[in-house]
Amino acid sequence: MVEMQRGRRRKLNVFLALSAGVLSLLLDAGTLSAAVFANFSPARHERFLVGDPADPDPLNPTFLLDHTKITGVGLSAAVLVTPQHFLTATHVGVFDPTFVSADGVRHTYGALSRTVLQTTLTSDLTLSNGTVLPAGSVHASDLSLVRLASPISADDGIAPMALFGGSLSSIVGRDVNLFVQSNRAGSDTANFVQQIELNTGAITDGVAYRYDNPPGLPASDELRFSGGDSGRASVTQINGQYVVVGTHMGIGTDSNTGDFYSIDNYVVPYLEQIQAVVALDGYQINVVAVPEPGSTGLMGLVVVLAVIVVKQRTALVMRKRE
Repeated sequence: MVEMQRGRRRKLNVFLALSAGVLSLLLDAGTLSAAVFANFSPARHERFLVGDPADPDPLNPTFLLDHTKITGVGLSAAVLVTPQHFLTATHVGVFDPTFVSADGVRHTYGALSRTVLQTTLTSDLTLSNGTVLPAGSVHASDLSLVRLASPISADDGIAPMALFGGSLSSIVGRDVNLFVQSNRAGSDTANFVQQIELNTGAITDGVAYRYDNPPGLPASDELRFSGGDSGRASVTQINGQYVVVGTHMGIGTDSNTGDFYSIDNYVVPYLEQIQAVVALDGYQINVVAVPEPGSTGLMGLVVVLAVIVVKQRTALVMRKRE
């Protein structure tokens, strides 16, 4: 168990898979540690149909996302961003990813190496042990870019995903589709972004989603992460295209309010690093510009959340809890 604290006013208890070994066991557990849906509907939230002995995992035609636009979202903790590179959570480790084409054919590829992306602090950060890290200092994040041994052939029908681009606050208030283990997906609304200290030693830029639609309320696609969801993709839709927001990192509850948060590694601060790495193999990532909020109400939401983040910023940490 990991504990995340927010200054003197609130505390978040966070569960995080801390090693590749632990995570692989959680992934193998399947639905035993599945994400929690507010109103789970197999017809809408299952990426594949089940129970057909002739084809054990055909694509689900009523899935809430368009299969033809998400072939780059892996069946495990991987999201493809070039024909030879995918993103995942650093604490997941390196593994051979499997992707499925729009016609349902599965393809597994060998991973060769990874680059751990680096976080640059935007202001001083006080760690759980009292150490103050200065603004501008650089630290390993929980977001990694993995290089495949060989590029994926276009004939396989696996297309890299575009990446979310914009200001840090562009994601706040947007609906985001969240992929979880057992090849399911739902959604939630992004509430705030913040730099976070993990007990693995990583410091990462995160985006948090508050779970506020428990069972019994009107039906929605909202879900919250659970153990084993780490490294899986989050995407949002821009002009009909799904673009990657990040990869799953952890979960937590606010001890003062009881609010539950799912937390992602946020891709926006790392776009330049990703491009620099893939350029070594001759690739260019596809970054989709995000329209800035156009209404006064949404702008107000962004400003208020930004103020909250700044005030709480110096004490947001994760630490191991016995």
